[in-house]
Amino acid sequence: MAKPRRPAQRRLDLLSPTLGSALENLTAQPDPETGSDCGVQLMTIHKSKGLEFEVVIVPDLQAAPTEAKVKLLSWLERGLPPEDSSDHPDGSEEITEFLIAPLQSKGSDRGSAKQWVDRVYRDRESQETRRLLYVVATRARDQLHLFARPPCQQDKTGSWTLAEPKDSLLATAWPALQSEIQQRFDQ
Repeated sequence: MAKPRRPAQRRLDLLSPTLGSALENLTAQPDPETGSDCGVQLMTIHKSKGLEFEVVIVPDLQAAPTEAKVKLLSWLERGLPPEDSSDHPDGSEEITEFLIAPLQSKGSDRGSAKQWVDRVYRDRESQETRRLLYVVATRARDQLHLFARPPCQQDKTGSWTLAEPKDSLLATAWPALQSEIQQRFDQ
């Protein structure tokens, strides 16, 4: 008995005009009668700075920022006022100072300079997260909706408890949101 033949699979040429028409069929076209006052805009928190909206929806407050966990070099930079601006032909008023912590040998403890630089860097990142939360919260004119999946832990008895979030917008807002989140978690 002969095997049934499979229909030939059609491959889409990604460089042909067919792709454009296929994509047009996959998405809803905007209503030409709808103005910018009635639509939805998706944007990053950074792009929303300086704008205002009736309703702001922020998903995944618990998401950690994307960054490398292990840094090969630990360094800081800061601006210093110049002692004598005549030394700067470009007329700049500020000098940039770099502090690079020494690299540690593999397997050795972090030196005190590296620990200090890493701590200052973490503090700066924490301040940046606070600033981002402020930006997103102040974009809303009427309603602000924050969505999060807070971390949970299961203890030895099998009971679930909320864990305090770390390194996220949720962790920054935790003092203000903890009681409401705990109440909803308990329900």
